[in-house]
Amino acid sequence: MNPEIAGQFKNELDANALPGDTAAPSPAPAAAPITEPAAAPAIETPAAETPAAETPATETPAAETPATETPATETPAAETPATETPAAETPAAEDDSM
Repeated sequence: MNPEIAGQFKNELDANALPGDTAAPSPAPAAAPITEPAAAPAIETPAAETPAAETPATETPAAETPATETPATETPAAETPATETPAAETPAAEDDSM
């Protein structure tokens, strides 16, 4: 029984004692400390240690692809024919002195 409840029950009995009772009221029981049950110890299972397989590193050489040289495409300059503007011919002044 919970000690707190037992104390309350005892107090009620003492309060309801008959006037001719010669029995002294009983002292309240000391409250027992509340303890939690001990936890079961954890069972430790040792981990199986498997040594790691050491695989030597395999070095794969990089494939060397020769650089492909693409020749520059030469686009010839657009040749625009020169536009020849004929020189303005000034008619020779006629000499009337003859």
